[in-house]
Amino acid sequence: MAAIRAKILRRASRFDSTQATAEASPYLPRGTYVPDDTDDTVSMSTARAACFAAEEVKANAICVFTVTGRSAMYVSKQRPNVQVIALTNSDATARRLALCFGVLPVKIRKWNTIDSMLANGIKRLKQLQLLKTRDKAVILCGTTTTPGATNMIKVLTV
Repeated sequence: MAAIRAKILRRASRFDSTQATAEASPYLPRGTYVPDDTDDTVSMSTARAACFAAEEVKANAICVFTVTGRSAMYVSKQRPNVQVIALTNSDATARRLALCFGVLPVKIRKWNTIDSMLANGIKRLKQLQLLKTRDKAVILCGTTTTPGATNMIKVLTV
């Protein structure tokens, strides 16, 4: 029995080291998601652009303001190298986004204007110590408060 256990542990250890090596490889494809016919092209394009912008400016996070969660899911599909923070006012959306790759849902108060949305969101992220002063963040949101209208990217130094 001990011999079998030792053999299993050796194989598991080998798998762990292989996985770590593979994930550290510069050849691991990132951001190679190919959209399908069900993807909204405007939202997908802005999500992809936000990921590229975050990489270029070496941002600490991508902050996605979302009502339905779709924009945060599009960003998640890109597998960015930075933390994706989804700010939403919906409990159901926050629970659903908790299952997405690399997405940290944060509940905020309902917003009426873009200015109040950004101010309340950044204030909440600073309270939770997810962003600090002088951190760079890529903001992804819509220019209206209508769900499904993601069309704005903003690079912000907190």
